[in-house]
Amino acid sequence: MKAAARRVSRSQLSERSARVANHLRALNVARGERILLMLTNRVELWDTMLAAMKLGAIVLPATTQLASADLRDRSALGRV
Repeated sequence: MKAAARRVSRSQLSERSARVANHLRALNVARGERILLMLTNRVELWDTMLAAMKLGAIVLPATTQLASADLRDRSALGRV
């Protein structure tokens, strides 16, 4: 079953990503830090991507379909 599309305005996306950026900052994510992001194509993915950009962090996207070994490899190669 496919989930219904969710619409978010630019101002809502800006507010949402600012909240995520503040949360990431509280976790000591800063410019140049790498974060592995494993989300499906949903609003939270874009909230987090924009939040990382606001902080200057580097996002390493990963599909939710990765096997454990592939996830370990991606983490190691990305130095996450």
